[in-house]
Amino acid sequence: MKALASIPTICFALILTSSVFAAPGLMNYQGRLTDNEGKPVTTPVDLTFTFWNAETGGSQLGSGFNDTDTVTPSAAGVYSTMIGDDPGYLIPSSVFTGDSVWLNVNVGGEDLSPRKRITSVGYAMQAGGASDVRRIIQDFVVEDGQSVTAGDVVGFVSGKVMPFGKTDTGNEHFFHSGGTSFHAAAALTDTEFVMVYRDEDNGGYGTAVVGTINDLTINWGQPVVFYSSPVNFLGITALSESLFVIAFQSGLNPWYGRAIVGNYSSTRELSFEKISTFNEAQTENISITALVDKNFALAYTDVGESSYGKVRCGTVGRMQISWRDPTTCIADETAVSSIAGLEEDRFVVCFSVGSFFFNVDVKAARDGPDGPLYSPACRITDGTIEEQVSLAALTGDRFVVSYLEHEECYARVGIASPKNITLGPEIHMAPSPSVSIYCTALSENRVLFTYNDQEHFNGHGTGIVATISDQRIFLEPKFVFKQYNCRFSRPLRMTESNFVIHYIDLVNTDYGVAVAGKTSSSLLGVADSDGIGGDTVPVILRGISTRHSGLCPGKRYYAGGNGSLDGDPDTFPVGMALSETNLLLDNVRP
Repeated sequence: MKALASIPTICFALILTSSVFAAPGLMNYQGRLTDNEGKPVTTPVDLTFTFWNAETGGSQLGSGFNDTDTVTPSAAGVYSTMIGDDPGYLIPSSVFTGDSVWLNVNVGGEDLSPRKRITSVGYAMQAGGASDVRRIIQDFVVEDGQSVTAGDVVGFVSGKVMPFGKTDTGNEHFFHSGGTSFHAAAALTDTEFVMVYRDEDNGGYGTAVVGTINDLTINWGQPVVFYSSPVNFLGITALSESLFVIAFQSGLNPWYGRAIVGNYSSTRELSFEKISTFNEAQTENISITALVDKNFALAYTDVGESSYGKVRCGTVGRMQISWRDPTTCIADETAVSSIAGLEEDRFVVCFSVGSFFFNVDVKAARDGPDGPLYSPACRITDGTIEEQVSLAALTGDRFVVSYLEHEECYARVGIASPKNITLGPEIHMAPSPSVSIYCTALSENRVLFTYNDQEHFNGHGTGIVATISDQRIFLEPKFVFKQYNCRFSRPLRMTESNFVIHYIDLVNTDYGVAVAGKTSSSLLGVADSDGIGGDTVPVILRGISTRHSGLCPGKRYYAGGNGSLDGDPDTFPVGMALSETNLLLDNVRP
């Protein structure tokens, strides 16, 4: 394998490990690399694999066998490699003659600790050789404030574990104790975000405030007025940890579409630059997304031109925004838009078509020198959709679109290529009526949906976390983050495990409210013992879990709520029961 000359001097942590034998002498190994701040490592690194007979110290197995691979992790830090695939250098069979084997992973010269235990639980003879069926077990620390029981399905949260399918939210925190509307938010760092809103108690002025998260608590900075006039249809996107763009409609005639650049200083102060106009006509349904290199894209309805759906791209320069020419995306009456940045300078945009009841068209575009270049539109559904749709980019060319159809919540996964868009199967998320649904991507395969469940008294604020595999959506149990009446609850990703939900509290006279939450970032495996916050517990990543009772042999089981097993195939698969107590875990993880 090729080796790198050097790597950055950072402390690596390895998580989400798994391995299975593809053939005698070969092992397929998957993992995830983070730096000492818990952020994914995405640059190429050298990994050297060796096998030992003890967790620490001990003797190396396989007569000094080692395999060095160069891997390039994904945007989430995930990588996959094959151990033993160098010609004439398979993993020696002598490695697995003992009862216990530990795999040592060295990243750029640094051994990761602890080693990863590989425990044999049996073998099967095949024509051509013996193949071991193995359990892969790794120790993990339980997240503070959480507990797991042997047999629980567990997932990651900030490098630790908690029951999969369990989502916690904190107390309500008012970002404005007064009349609020047209709120939007953008994350600056893993713990800081900017909230913008229309302040009804101050002439409808456009106002911004920074929120800082500490676990499930939100602390607010000093609100700052960025536009001393009424604002509507607010949108915001962050270009860096200190730079963001706000787009809005000036709320007094002539109702132009405007934008302003905001700065967040090292002293935690907000400041704003000169207002820029992107549409000199009545402008509605504004949505904004960041691209690359201080570029961004806006989608909006140009009421001044027959309510056509348009897109305009801009670049933040020194003290001003430079604009490319606007492009008509939908030459028809539109109401409601959503836009999400994909990789590099590509984005996906969704517009409604028609009035009141309408279908929705999705287009993918690349920002060119003369404006966006579009692929053909793809219709989300042949049915009728109410006035609400939301897009969230996953990774590369994949995205999720959520929408209301006959006041019920639906979602689909899309893949955008330069020539066309394909959509996966529709998932019916909630049969109860709702007035809005929004989504945000927590990672490349995890999405958070929020909606207002009208089945309950005055509408509960409700959330659902989902796992994405290919173009399928696997739902976890819903959770309630707000009792009673709230509207327009929007989720905001902070990290793979942490998020904010902001909404209007109708019980408290339209106060602006936000709650912080946490959930597992991906399904990991099954806990092999009990533990509470701070305890170290072994987790079975692959192989057979024996920590169960009452299973139905031959039946497939899926991830239920709070670490439980479920028979619902719309949730993510965990494994198949071999007996009443033994569960063979699936080899595939999202």
